[in-house]
Amino acid sequence: MQNNVKGFQMPSNLVEPEFGEINIFREPISESSQCRIALTIAMEPQGKFAEGWRTGLALDASASMKRAYGRKVEARVDPHLLTDYIKQGRLKSYMEDGEPIRKIEREAFAEICDRGYAVNFTENILQPLVQDFTKYLAENLDTTGKTTLIYWGCGKGEEIQVLGEFDALGCQQLLISGPATFELGKTTKLLPAIAYFINKHNLTQQGIYIFLTDGRIDDLEQVKIFTKELALEIAVGKRNFLKLVLIGIGNDVDRYQLQELDDLDSGLDIDIWDYKIASEMTNLAQIFAEVVNENQIIAEQASIYDDAGNCVKFFNGLPAKLEFTMRHDSQWFELDILGKRIRQSVVTTDTNLTAPLPKKKLFDFEINALNAEQNQHILDVQDQQVEDVSSNKWKFWAGILVGAAFVGTLVAFAILMQRSDSFKQQNQPVNKASKIR
Repeated sequence: MQNNVKGFQMPSNLVEPEFGEINIFREPISESSQCRIALTIAMEPQGKFAEGWRTGLALDASASMKRAYGRKVEARVDPHLLTDYIKQGRLKSYMEDGEPIRKIEREAFAEICDRGYAVNFTENILQPLVQDFTKYLAENLDTTGKTTLIYWGCGKGEEIQVLGEFDALGCQQLLISGPATFELGKTTKLLPAIAYFINKHNLTQQGIYIFLTDGRIDDLEQVKIFTKELALEIAVGKRNFLKLVLIGIGNDVDRYQLQELDDLDSGLDIDIWDYKIASEMTNLAQIFAEVVNENQIIAEQASIYDDAGNCVKFFNGLPAKLEFTMRHDSQWFELDILGKRIRQSVVTTDTNLTAPLPKKKLFDFEINALNAEQNQHILDVQDQQVEDVSSNKWKFWAGILVGAAFVGTLVAFAILMQRSDSFKQQNQPVNKASKIR
């Protein structure tokens, strides 16, 4: 099977509890095409592999996350009223960090409420997630019993705000509503957050750092380059093992970019990135889906069967990470461990899971209102230019007349001077020398 076949990660909520992560690689359909399955067995790190961990949790604080922090106001309002507000300059609509932003004057907002329109704040979905993740990491993995918590993507998109280190109890007192020292970011830069963790814990035996985000990452290419550099440093022993996990938050996660990092080929046998979607996770232990000891043997013997009952792989010692191939159109497979069979479907009805999300935009009435405002501005400028041209023409002809008058005065003055000189010459006394002659 070709290694460049595009893979697809099964959503966590469709994966059986016994499995960690399942990636499916289907070749283009032909008589010999096959389906390759790469999977891990679900388990937390065991033995020495569970020792020496440092952990961190990073919260995307860009403008596109405003809804997730419970800070976005939602109201269904008559577009004609909002159009009037835009024309009056009482409502500003624009795009920021790929998200429609609307800022309205307090008086106009009060008018909307007085008119009886239902106005609500979005639900803060980050608060419980952050508390659960922080508690889990601090309690079950971090060697210090605490997890480092930061906001990233703040301000211009490159700033971070460090909240500190929290244990399982302290994190329950956290109020998660976005950064206090920065505004929500105008762009989303992931690289500064990665650099913060690896520099802070550069002497750590191993680390796992989780990034909660809606998946809109503006410095994706720089992150890819940096990831390859990290993989090389790990491979040559300059840096200890680390795992970076992206957790998609919200109802419109850009899974495509998350998948891009997860599938990034560093050219080495080191897999740094993994991703999950928060709404699909059935338990927090799924963050370890790729954090497995490949040399660990789970069972003495095991077999894999396809949906036709054919044994496609036999393991004399089942590893925590395994691969096998079966027919291209296979609907499921079964893992047989000591007579117990675990059936896993490899079919999903959603074919657009890894397609890029369409870009968000303003409502049509907002665009039309803004265009009308812009056109009015252009007309105003054009009118001013017409006035300026008329004024300039008047000034031009006035200048011509004044100049002509000035030239005429000079000419007249020159004529007078010339006549005066002639008159003086005519009445000048005759030279005596001339008379002698």
